[in-house]
Amino acid sequence: MINRRALFVGDMLLMAHLFTGVVIGLVLLMLTGQKWTVLAAAVGAVYPDLVDKPLGHLLLSSELDNGRIFCHTRLFLGVCFLIAYILYRYKGSWVGIAFALGVLSHQYLDLMFFTPTSWLWPALGAFEHGFYPNYFSWGVTTELSTPYEYLFFLLSAVTIAYVYGQKLMGIPDLVLVQNRRLVYGLLLATAVLLLMAGTVLLLSSPTYENVDYLFAGGLCLAGGFVFKNLKPIALPRRDRSAPPGR
Repeated sequence: MINRRALFVGDMLLMAHLFTGVVIGLVLLMLTGQKWTVLAAAVGAVYPDLVDKPLGHLLLSSELDNGRIFCHTRLFLGVCFLIAYILYRYKGSWVGIAFALGVLSHQYLDLMFFTPTSWLWPALGAFEHGFYPNYFSWGVTTELSTPYEYLFFLLSAVTIAYVYGQKLMGIPDLVLVQNRRLVYGLLLATAVLLLMAGTVLLLSSPTYENVDYLFAGGLCLAGGFVFKNLKPIALPRRDRSAPPGR
């Protein structure tokens, strides 16, 4: 039986996963010019929780009550990379690779290698049964009470809108182009605060839960450097003013 505290260990919050996927997708976009990598990586980064949480805590609550099951396994990750290879080999598409990297980032941020029974399933036997009373109410409360989750959500939404040409009153261009340095500075400052907070918390209480602050700080650093180098020319945008081709 897994206790309640153990289940929350290393369980990164949803918007941090989403932001990680967006950053991965942006890097792939700048390298390949395929803009659908951003959405694919973002979806891949949250996909394990979107599937496993409802499945494990609702549909299979009496049998498992564990939200880190099938899509948190190395087997699922391997299938994702196999499909990614096929798409790239025969279609030249990086979308599958982006999705698989998003899934990989999710499993890494959840520290799945510290729960080998789940990560290496089915090699070490069946998934362990947990005890998660009121999981979703806890999740919503934690999500809404974590300040950096708002930053990750806003930057993810603005970036996705920018990449896919959604103007949204000009906000994406204003944030990611005209004030790119300001966003870079904000992310760096947030990274410093999170890294300092995480270090202090780990020294006072060395648990995997407090490692999340260090991971979040690292995400801010990575995102800051990516956004700093984000230029309009790097994004394949459709020129709406050009006459349609014949």
